[in-house]
Amino acid sequence: MSPWGRYDNDLLGKALLRHNDSRNKIGIRTQKERRVISVVDGVHDQRHSELHVRHLLLRLRPAMAARRATLALAVTEETKARLLRLGTKRVELFSAMGMDAAAYARLCAIPIGRGGAVRFISMGRLLHWKGFHLGLRAFAAANLPDAEYWIVGDGPERPKLVELATRLRIANRVRFCGPQRWNDALQTLATCHVLVHPSLHDSGGFVCLEAMATGKPVLCLDLGGPAEQVTPLTGVKVAALTPEQAVSDLARAMTLLGNTPDLRHAMGEEGRRRVKSEYIWDTKGDRLDAMYESVLDQETRRR
Repeated sequence: MSPWGRYDNDLLGKALLRHNDSRNKIGIRTQKERRVISVVDGVHDQRHSELHVRHLLLRLRPAMAARRATLALAVTEETKARLLRLGTKRVELFSAMGMDAAAYARLCAIPIGRGGAVRFISMGRLLHWKGFHLGLRAFAAANLPDAEYWIVGDGPERPKLVELATRLRIANRVRFCGPQRWNDALQTLATCHVLVHPSLHDSGGFVCLEAMATGKPVLCLDLGGPAEQVTPLTGVKVAALTPEQAVSDLARAMTLLGNTPDLRHAMGEEGRRRVKSEYIWDTKGDRLDAMYESVLDQETRRR
């Protein structure tokens, strides 16, 4: 058992995540697959044998496709590395996240706040792998005077998170807002200063784009999709080696952002620019078209 508890294989400090881009889905042979092979070899019932062979083929097809592909698109660096290990010749990072221009314009209309006591916010389903417990521990360790931490969302981890806030003696500065409709959640986000998104395995993280579009710096772990969206100019990415190290580094980042309103404002402005230049669907479509054209040109030259 790793120090990350029951998510032993989800966050290994070596950044090997099991999320939507998991090893099972891109064809890396696992221990379970080796068991399937051995069962197929020794099975005598033809019906069961066919089922196992079909299951095995479904798992091996992605690996075969990866080796034959002219171009593969990966949503995270972890997936890119795995595809390259499978023998893919060319792999490009291409996030599955995007935003239409109208939604971006609406979020950009929200003013970036500078004054007042700093307010951190986390949003999403209250699940263990979302890492809200790390955010609470970091907030307690930062111990910023008058700062608040708002958590929007609901889920099975809520009772544990409420109990954790009480045990850390920060319950009077933590507000559990419960689930909110999108419009209401945006209004809540508008009143806060920094998004805290310490997800342990997240291939997307659309809330990070929403926060950046509203001019909020993002504090996240250097893992998965959020790590691709957030840059040193738009927020702070924290390594995830052990829970203690992650909490300590998150706390330092909270202290930095909490005490430096000009830095928050600069990161917020840069976040808006990044969403506009990289994540608007029309822009992403143009980039995808260019990739297709490059593949067609390459195939034409081969003939």
